[in-house]
Amino acid sequence: MTSLDDAKRAAGPAPTAARATFGDRTLFPAFADGAFFNHAAISVPSSAVREQVSAFLEDYTHGGVRGFKAWLPQKARFKEKLAAFIEAEAKDLAFVNNTTTGISNIALSYPWEAGDRILLFRGDFPANVTPWQQAARAFGAEIVWSDVDAFQESYDAGMAAFRVALKQHRPRLVATSFVRFQTGLRLPVHAMAHACHAADAEIFVDGIQGIGAVPFAVGELDYVAWGGHKWMMGLEGLGYLYVSPKRMAALIPRVAGWLSHESALDFLFLGEGHLKHDLPIRKEASAFELGASAGICAAGSEAALDLIQQLDAHALFDHLQSINDALEDAALRAGLTSERHADPRLRSGSLCLRSSAAPVADIAAAFDAEGIRITTPDGRLRLSPHWWTSHADVERVLASKAWRELS
Repeated sequence: MTSLDDAKRAAGPAPTAARATFGDRTLFPAFADGAFFNHAAISVPSSAVREQVSAFLEDYTHGGVRGFKAWLPQKARFKEKLAAFIEAEAKDLAFVNNTTTGISNIALSYPWEAGDRILLFRGDFPANVTPWQQAARAFGAEIVWSDVDAFQESYDAGMAAFRVALKQHRPRLVATSFVRFQTGLRLPVHAMAHACHAADAEIFVDGIQGIGAVPFAVGELDYVAWGGHKWMMGLEGLGYLYVSPKRMAALIPRVAGWLSHESALDFLFLGEGHLKHDLPIRKEASAFELGASAGICAAGSEAALDLIQQLDAHALFDHLQSINDALEDAALRAGLTSERHADPRLRSGSLCLRSSAAPVADIAAAFDAEGIRITTPDGRLRLSPHWWTSHADVERVLASKAWRELS
């Protein structure tokens, strides 16, 4: 028998050998004729992802718990790759069910004191609001609110307004999205982190609308949560939580589970005498890996990450901007309103448009009927391409009946 540490050192199932090329849809045969502009919602799995999932299912089909042990090294390998992707250490990452779980784990484990203030932003996605509201109720903290309106004016105006909010509210923690889901506005979270730390505050970033599309490193951020099914092009059911090592020690493991302990698996595989109920909780982010997780999602999501990591992050971002440039130019000529920022520092992978031609749900349905996938968050038409999107896809959009009816 092997210990968990021994299993992690094993090679594990091989990663994908598929190749990623900008604008090449070979790995997405379901969209040979349509166009997919919905990576900010739920990505479609590539054939590389589906092959890795099939391999996982095959091992579980014939082995059950043997499959579990066989794929443990893959999860460890995937975590190493994921850490490198955001320029972090694997020990500072945890696999969680989704972004919301990662946020909730920190909100409930933070060492709150009565009267602490949590700064949130109006209009943010509820995943990065509700957990903080619940924590405030439970621990006697106070929610205070700010806006991102000044960032729409300019980077400098936004940062000036943010510093004013810090001085006015004196929060202990700021929770913000990396990218706003309605507009695609990218917030300068690293500059915000610097301002937070100067004001003795910590920062939590919901990164799901940006990581995978926008070059990103954790840097001085305190906490980051994001999911695998959007820009990371993996599968629903697996999210990621980064905790800065300088913050981990202060957290209180109020949401710990059986896998949060040191040597948590030994009693299952190393024989009698290893079952103990006084094992310490790990002092690293993996303490938030509470129980059995979605191994099948880790298998598929590694294949997706392998493809993204073949591409230079800045070249990927430029590719997305090229696609969005073409779409935005056509949208403005058609009389639509674009919410994409003029400053490239505040842009993401999403292009968000407003139209008065018809209800947005009807517009999305019309596109869908022609095999063009978009989505409509909070009244916008949001188009979100990725590395395999091409200018031929742009032409498909512009040639569609649904687009002509917008003009």
